[in-house]
Amino acid sequence: MNYTLRAATPQDTVSLAALAIQVWLDTYAFDGVNPAIARYVLDTYTAAHFEQVLAHPLRRVLVVEAQGYLLGYLKLSMATPCPQAEGGSVELETLYLSRHFKRQGLGSALLQAADSLLPELGGAGMWLRVYHGNADALSFYAARGFTALGKTVFELDGEQHENIVLYRSLQPSRQDGG
Repeated sequence: MNYTLRAATPQDTVSLAALAIQVWLDTYAFDGVNPAIARYVLDTYTAAHFEQVLAHPLRRVLVVEAQGYLLGYLKLSMATPCPQAEGGSVELETLYLSRHFKRQGLGSALLQAADSLLPELGGAGMWLRVYHGNADALSFYAARGFTALGKTVFELDGEQHENIVLYRSLQPSRQDGG
């Protein structure tokens, strides 16, 4: 597949919002959509949200696209220290791919591009949170050297959902799948 990997621009915000909603619902709304889920995605994943992210000096967004279509994105934050690791680390806030483009190396390409940004961002490592029931994501990150440090909770409408905190010291990302 011929694709382009680049920094997101303000022209991408509408596509980023739509893709984020699509991937979030595909990943987490396995029982369907209720009002809490609908409110969360429609309030969180907006073009205005992505405009703010792109304008923030401590955040970076990379996109992968093919023939003018956005296939996935990765969002980094230097503003959030890892709750279970000491030292400078960059949070991998989001790595989303449309389900139609998984297992084609695009996730690995995004992660490798993020790795190349870490020195410039002052990060000695990268951390993220993954829903404990997302076996595909946990496997993806484990295969790329991330290890579990602990747990945290994502709360939605009073319900708590366990997340695993993963961390990896700065190192090149492997090119196998994703």
